Amino acid sequence: MLEELNKQLVEAKENLRMRRKLQDTFVRTEQSLSQEKSRLKNLETHLQKEGSDVKKLEGMSLTGLFYTILGSKDKQLEKERQEYLAAKLKCDECQDSVDIGSFATFADYFFDGLIVDWVVQSRIERSSENVANVTARVRHTVNILQSKLGEAQKKANNVREKRRTLIERG
Repeated sequence: MLEELNKQLVEAKENLRMRRKLQDTFVRTEQSLSQEKSRLKNLETHLQKEGSDVKKLEGMSLTGLFYTILGSKDKQLEKERQEYLAAKLKCDECQDSVDIGSFATFADYFFDGLIVDWVVQSRIERSSENVANVTARVRHTVNILQSKLGEAQKKANNVREKRRTLIERG
């Protein structure tokens, strides 16, 4: 019975260790997600700036007029469009990463919590069944020992009775 309790204690410690590990993973994932969101915000700001640069060159602006006079407007517009597309690509990749990270965090937290709860519940049920089995075995053993004690007491009484009879005859 003590072994069973030790086993249950070991299982409880393992569950606690697993829970702490999952919490640490969750915290790290949250921090990483927060960093990615901050990065996304910076990339979106950069994307807006690049988009604004392209619009300035495409429209009637002082910058567009300046490059037209210099004769390099098309070259500068192409450069700004490439910078805008590069910023858009980085922004989209980061957005995908944040979306996946947000879902993964939710899924990890929710499903890991669910799995941990399921594992813990299964272990509790198994431990409860084991305790019930151990209790039944102890009761059975106690019954057998009580029966043997009764038989031993009868034999002892018989021996005493025979001894007394022998002494009285004697």
